[in-house]
Amino acid sequence: GMGGLGKTTLVRNVYNIMKKKNCFDVHAMESFAPHLTAPNILHQIVQQLTEDNKNCPRSMVHEMLATALRDFKYLLVIDGEVSTTEWKNIITMLTTLAVGSTGIRIVAYQ
Repeated sequence: GMGGLGKTTLVRNVYNIMKKKNCFDVHAMESFAPHLTAPNILHQIVQQLTEDNKNCPRSMVHEMLATALRDFKYLLVIDGEVSTTEWKNIITMLTTLAVGSTGIRIVAYQ
């Protein structure tokens, strides 16, 4: 939707409430610049989830994200202008690697 309506503020407030209530084992919220690819977005999420490993090589993103999410209830919020193609890539990657975990998927396409 149009910028300045408060979408990010609303989502950030809900995210912070869920985080404070410990509703999820793993949580991350990232805002992204336009035109980032799915691997770049997931790389930044891995860096947030695995704070002890800020220099995660891009070749290890899939494996590290799988480890970070496996068997956990998680909330990932991806905010920003992401193309439909990259959204589909992100959903595909998350679906294939999070075996045994439980996540809630709310996706809004513009």
